[in-house]
This record gives sequence, C-alpha cells and structure tokens, in this order.
Amino acid sequence: GFHRPADAASGDRKSNMAGERIALIGDSNAMRLNREYEKHFKALGAEVHRFHYGGSGCDYWLKVLQALDKAGDKKVRATSKINRGVWRLQSQFKGGHGPTQIHVVCLGGNNMNRVYKESILRAHVDGCIKPLMQLIKKYNGTFAGTVPIGTRRRGKTGEPSNVLRAKMNAEYAKAAKEVGIPFWNPTT
Repeated sequence: GFHRPADAASGDRKSNMAGERIALIGDSNAMRLNREYEKHFKALGAEVHRFHYGGSGCDYWLKVLQALDKAGDKKVRATSKINRGVWRLQSQFKGGHGPTQIHVVCLGGNNMNRVYKESILRAHVDGCIKPLMQLIKKYNGTFAGTVPIGTRRRGKTGEPSNVLRAKMNAEYAKAAKEVGIPFWNPTT
C-alpha cells in the first residue's frame, strides 16, 4: 500500500511546512502517487508541484538536477529538454523561486534494462542513482523506487518483472543507506 512520505522518511520531518516549496519528480508511474504526496504535503502547509515525466529515468533527472544546482539563482531558459526541466522547476513556484525540497516519488521502471547484468546494475547505481540521491539529499528530499506492475509481465529473460523490480529496489535501498537519504521500496 501507499506510505505517506513522512512514513518513508526519518521521524524528524516538520509537521508545519509553511514556506516549503516541494517538487515531486519521477517517471510516468509517479503520476498517481504524486497526488498522494501532494495531498500529504499541502495538508502540512507546503506549496507543492508535480513534475512526473513519462519515459524518464535516472539519467534525465540527474541531468536536470545537476543543471538546477549549477544554475543557483540564475534563471535558465527552456532551450533544450534538460533546460526545460530546470525552467519548470524554477518557474512553477510562487515568486519564481525554485524548490526547497525535491522528492523522488517513483523512479526505476524505465531503467529495467540495467538489472540483468550485475556489473551494469552496479555502474547504474554508482554512476547515476547515488549522485541523484546526493542531490535529493541536498534538497531535503526522499527517494522511492519503482512500483510493482502486473503479475503476468516478464522481463527479457523470462523472469517475472516484479522480481526484477524488487532486485533493482534492493540495490537502490543499499545506495540510499550509503548516501543517508530516506528510501521507500514499493516492492516490499
């Protein structure tokens, strides 16, 4: 079932979030979950915007957040796919200020091709997931892995897709522990 973000996070989260500007990011599976996160944070007084992007994965969000971090207070023009993502994060909040918190609501389903070989999965986690988690940590956020899908779906090796997703999430959970960021594993 759904766990509210605070359930997945450490117990020291604020109960009054007035003034917080929260960005909820993720892939297309985040669309439904974003509504739940949004309700939770808005009830605590935060300004919340949803930024799920169908077909996106770690690579896209890492590049967007690296560019956002590099831009600082400088406004970015929407001149490319990555800059458009940065521009959206900068411009959607009142006063044109970017987010104070960024939460990954669901991510990993579009990176499933990296789960079949241990060395490729390790390179993905070390080269993309951990750096993304470090940026999310900088923005006081949380991270959620990929969600389970239909039980009849199979990966390219014939293994059930949900087994593969659980394997990926287990690696994400280890990375989150190393980085020191709250993680929710939707497959457990």
